[in-house]
Amino acid sequence: MKNNYKPMKKISIITINYNNYKGLVDTANSVINQTYKDIEYIIIDGGSTDESKEYIESISEHLDYWVSEPDNGIYNAMNKGIKKATGDYLFFLNSGDYFLDINCLEKHKKSFNDFEIIYFNIYYGNHSNKRKVIYPDFLNFYLFFINTICHQAVFFKNTLFKEYGLYDESLKILADWEFLLKTIFIHQVSYKHIDDFIVLYDDSGFSSNVANHVELKQEKHIVLKKYFPAFIDDYWDYHNKKYYFKKFRIYEIIVFFKKIKNTLKIK
Repeated sequence: MKNNYKPMKKISIITINYNNYKGLVDTANSVINQTYKDIEYIIIDGGSTDESKEYIESISEHLDYWVSEPDNGIYNAMNKGIKKATGDYLFFLNSGDYFLDINCLEKHKKSFNDFEIIYFNIYYGNHSNKRKVIYPDFLNFYLFFINTICHQAVFFKNTLFKEYGLYDESLKILADWEFLLKTIFIHQVSYKHIDDFIVLYDDSGFSSNVANHVELKQEKHIVLKKYFPAFIDDYWDYHNKKYYFKKFRIYEIIVFFKKIKNTLKIK
């Protein structure tokens, strides 16, 4: 295991992985081949039993730190990476996610200045099927109330984790959402949107799995109750209204086609 550190790097890229060898290869290659070289690359592997560890060892000369050992979940692994990171900005590119081309960081290197949070647009999906996700320049509470900014779109100033703490490991899905919520809306840190796409976010991850959406809603409730308790009822009303809205739209469509049928006198 290589853990002797080089001088301060501008961007620390943290990749967490568990039994996703193929995804890890895509991710690591997209980092290692960047033309921008002011990078500190850290891989935190959760004790994988596939080929991941052997692959990490084979690219260790390109890594500033790596470890392969059991962890206590996604955010425990990320926190391990944060504790080792020495860069001015931290970026989380999990196994399966990758930079779209080798010039992504070089192209935007002058953007990494005094803003505490810098975020881009992303592609969401996989190699063969992806869609654009474009974020607004101004972040309002409603965006985070119904959605979030993907982790893979955000560069965090390292000092944020020193000032406001690490990810809450009691949350299994939304600790990054909680961190954005409290830093932006409670502590009002500075942020900047860059209207460009640099990453494909792999949609096969834990938080994208529909089976985990019930837990996701529950964690949102926990976070909102902690920081914004006045919005709890609104949160559940939103989901209920969304359900009834869908039913109402279906009813409207049925009525519409009945009118067409009557107009054309179709039997």
